[in-house]
Amino acid sequence: MSAARRRNGPKLWAALCLLAAPLLFAYSFGDTVFAGTNPSEAGPFPYAFADRVSYGLLGYTYWIEGQPFTGPHRHLTWVVGWLGLGTALLWRGRAGSEAARRMLRVSLLSLGLVVGVGGPVLEAAETRHNPLRAQAELGGVVFASPATLRAEQCVRRPASADDACPEWVRSVFPNPALWGVLGILLTGVVGLWPGQSVRAARPPISQPPTSG
Repeated sequence: MSAARRRNGPKLWAALCLLAAPLLFAYSFGDTVFAGTNPSEAGPFPYAFADRVSYGLLGYTYWIEGQPFTGPHRHLTWVVGWLGLGTALLWRGRAGSEAARRMLRVSLLSLGLVVGVGGPVLEAAETRHNPLRAQAELGGVVFASPATLRAEQCVRRPASADDACPEWVRSVFPNPALWGVLGILLTGVVGLWPGQSVRAARPPISQPPTSG
């Protein structure tokens, strides 16, 4: 790899990360805005919410009466894929660039957080949300966003059919996709952050006095 490529490659990837982070966030928002719900009369389940969820690194799928309802929603998969690709590229270029090494540390930490911590979080969310939806005789809802995964269950019957539910049980878990998007953004920031390229000047060496 030439010196120019070692020098400019990390900066290019940093710029791409700064571009990808808001795009992935916007995609995550669009991918989750109607996750688990049908807000219209169209389809076999109008104005319905899913009664079962499946959360995983390969996507989120929502079910109703045993049938796929919405999904798979793959915004997290794209985030993990970007982090994995960036980590592989930065690993190859780490030897000749301090910026690449800084970016690699952030990318590795972000990937480890999303996969190593996010995976168990998704499993816990699925374990908690499915019983809430299965026992929602009085009604319940599921929501998703780039930041959270949420399920709610009505636990007290309203006074009349026209009244809203007076009491809800809510279960909210973080969406690991947001961690990954922030990691991608931070990877770009540290890649373009100027490093300490100038060493501190050494004090001048005093010359011994000459004898007169």
